[in-house]
Amino acid sequence: SARGEFFGPELGFGFNLELPPGSSKNDKILLVKTAWGGKDLAQDFRPPSSAQKFDPFCWLPECDPFSVGHYYNVMLQDINKLLQPGVLSTIYPQYTDMAVDVAGFGWFQGWNDGCSVNYTAAYETNLVNLIQDMRYALRKPSLPVVVGVSGFEGWRDNGQGRHPPNCWDGPNIMDRIHCDCSGLDRDCRRIDIMLSQLAASNLTKHPELQCCVEAIETRDFFRPVEFSPMDQGYHFNHNAETHYLIGKAMAKGMNRLQEASVSRHNSKRSDGQSTDSMR
Repeated sequence: SARGEFFGPELGFGFNLELPPGSSKNDKILLVKTAWGGKDLAQDFRPPSSAQKFDPFCWLPECDPFSVGHYYNVMLQDINKLLQPGVLSTIYPQYTDMAVDVAGFGWFQGWNDGCSVNYTAAYETNLVNLIQDMRYALRKPSLPVVVGVSGFEGWRDNGQGRHPPNCWDGPNIMDRIHCDCSGLDRDCRRIDIMLSQLAASNLTKHPELQCCVEAIETRDFFRPVEFSPMDQGYHFNHNAETHYLIGKAMAKGMNRLQEASVSRHNSKRSDGQSTDSMR
């Protein structure tokens, strides 16, 4: 953590993550955390597929529709650096002979997109594009992807007061910017980010993703400020239990996806030999 007194979901994620089926007993798990505060998917992490298609919710000067996000590029650069031969051993000398393989991708983000009705409306499309583009860039067409739902306020609002009733899931996507959840969530932005994350992980709705995507519900893990060190809802009040439980749930989801991925592709080594690797 950049701030030593805090940690994110990576702690619970790491302690509960299992090696993929078929791994060598000497294989290890390496977590690569790429995180910068105050970033959105619509612009900062904008995936290439979103930059190549018309986006009715992205307009200059607030949003550049045809530019790939700077932090999308940096994230991939950081990952690709670790994949280069010899780089891992400069960090962990004891693993000189280990190859590095990307076995999964976790996404836990959403507050900043929820600050804009347009970014909220585009979130589902952008997240689907992000998953596809990461898989393409890493040459892993069925890379398991787990998405932590942005349950920042717990179950405070479920959108039942939404009007018009079908503004989010109706036939006209432009209706999304006119949703009103009067009271707790004026523009339905927070609930709609979560609905977008759940929808993007729904393979029936998005068969183009083919397999191995799961959204993890996090609202049960939210703890109110009286049980937390700070009053910062957008950071889950910096509650350690919350972050640990979110990471644990995401790891359990990733374990399930790893099994599904191996089953789908029958990825047994054809030569009967194993090579130790970092995953």
